Amino acid sequence: MNEELARWERIKLECEKSIDTHGAIIEAVTDRGKPVLRKNPAIETLQKAQAEIEKLRKTIGDGINLD
Repeated sequence: MNEELARWERIKLECEKSIDTHGAIIEAVTDRGKPVLRKNPAIETLQKAQAEIEKLRKTIGDGINLD
């Protein structure tokens, strides 16, 4: 479970780097050669990573017995 948490944290870091480097809106070219503006897909992946990290931390925390 800790390995999965570490993986999602790495994904989150990469998404943050992508957003910092490219911004939230990126320029793309359609298959017909027309320029368009698109939302950086890293934004959605970042949201998913944050949710997974929160879920895993809660699961790991629930599994700890403090007695």
